[in-house]
Amino acid sequence: MAYRLAELAELVGGRVEGNPERSVGAVRALESAGAGDLSFVTLARHRGRALASAAGALLVGEDVAAGFAAGGGVADLLVVPDAGQALARLLELFHPGAPHPPGSHPTAIVETGAAVDPAAHLGPYAVIGAGSRVEAGAAVLAHAVVGRGCAVGERALIHPHAVLYDRTEVGAGCIVHAGAVLGGDGFGYVTRGGVHHKLPQVGRVVLEDEVEIGANTTIDRATLGETRVGAGTKIDNQVMLGHNVQVGRGALLCAQVGIAGSTSIGDGVVLGARVGAVDHVAIGNGVQAAAGTDIFEDVPAGALVGGSPAHPIGRWRRQLVLLWKLDEMFRRLRAIERGPTTTARRNAVSHDDDEPMPQQEPGPRPAAAAEAATAPAPGSAPAFTPQGIEWILSMLPHRYPMLLVDRVIENEPRRRLVAIKNVTINEPFFAGHFPGKPVMPGVLVIEAMAQAGALMLLQEVAERQSKLLYFTGIADAKFRRPVVPGDQLRFEIDVLRIRSGHSKLHCRALVDGHLAAEAVLSSTMVDR
Repeated sequence: MAYRLAELAELVGGRVEGNPERSVGAVRALESAGAGDLSFVTLARHRGRALASAAGALLVGEDVAAGFAAGGGVADLLVVPDAGQALARLLELFHPGAPHPPGSHPTAIVETGAAVDPAAHLGPYAVIGAGSRVEAGAAVLAHAVVGRGCAVGERALIHPHAVLYDRTEVGAGCIVHAGAVLGGDGFGYVTRGGVHHKLPQVGRVVLEDEVEIGANTTIDRATLGETRVGAGTKIDNQVMLGHNVQVGRGALLCAQVGIAGSTSIGDGVVLGARVGAVDHVAIGNGVQAAAGTDIFEDVPAGALVGGSPAHPIGRWRRQLVLLWKLDEMFRRLRAIERGPTTTARRNAVSHDDDEPMPQQEPGPRPAAAAEAATAPAPGSAPAFTPQGIEWILSMLPHRYPMLLVDRVIENEPRRRLVAIKNVTINEPFFAGHFPGKPVMPGVLVIEAMAQAGALMLLQEVAERQSKLLYFTGIADAKFRRPVVPGDQLRFEIDVLRIRSGHSKLHCRALVDGHLAAEAVLSSTMVDR
């Protein structure tokens, strides 16, 4: 069924910029949408993809809409306060779920003492244990098993092959996906004499209203009491909650989260994929943990944490950057330890304090001695000769006004390169950026660092004239101070990884020893 764009705007509380009478027959992704379709842009950085799309209309938030209005290129916009929420509502409109008709399949098994509301649905081979009840509008689909003494609330949906062990309670509007197991034995043993004796798990699992449990997730029943998941919490696939875990209201637990027994998780907590927590810790309300975080102690309310063990997110990110630099730092330290300064210091301390150091005789040295003194040590790399613009032009395809490197002053192939750029008032971009207050655009500082990185990567390529390096990623870009006419930019490029034509470089731009900008740049080499 098709809808007018104005009708959709009324449904989601938005407004139309463009033709309100446009007919919309479907919601599709940017790449597959056509003139009769509505697509969506939730992040401003996807504006370029949107402009290239054939979609007849776009669903956007207020912030994204401003960018389209400034740049043009899109005929019709459906502008809403919250694009994500509006998208969910529109997908429900265009793709309504198939209702499950009331009644029981002939192969469904309902044990004596179970109560199934006439308005509930039981699929083929569904099993309802003795003493359990299934409320109106609930659906227990094919091969799902509801044990004895369970409760399945109104409108709850139990997908195929899900299992509810005895005494499990599922609240109204809950969704339990295929393969999930609720109420299995908690992992509790008492070890005596090297033998593990099972500790009976006699509690139960309770899901409050509107909880969603992903496929193949397991929630163990309590040793005593309850393992409880608060109302509105959403749990992804392959998550494991141990016995007596307490999860608050409105939490989000992503794939492969593992929570050990008796841990409490507050309201509104967000745990990224593969977050783990040991037993008996408290994770406060509103905590957010990055993917892969390991939690070994209590986390206060509102904290943003990452890493193993968990610590504040800013510190964790700084540690990741240092980790990327560790290999280069080690190589530099080893070079210092093996270098001439260390040798000279070791020789100096070997002389007695009352015995003067040997002095070289005055006068000219023989030519052979001079050559020996300036020659590189056996096995060491030859000294690098700084390279000027001729060498740079032979390496890079860039030309004026986009050539942004003047000289290379240090070069350790596949390890490190240092180059400079003299910034003058004659740079063409200063005419418009900014008149009366010239500042080098940050994107051009990034481009200059990338060109310095390309010099290191291309110098070992025999057929470099037939190759190009393309950006594939910019990460952790930061700008610390403006670059103005008269500055000399020093680019320090350190290799993080080079593999099969792909590279990752840590790049810094300095002025007078002070950091102006830095970023981690990724690239790939392609044929022209």
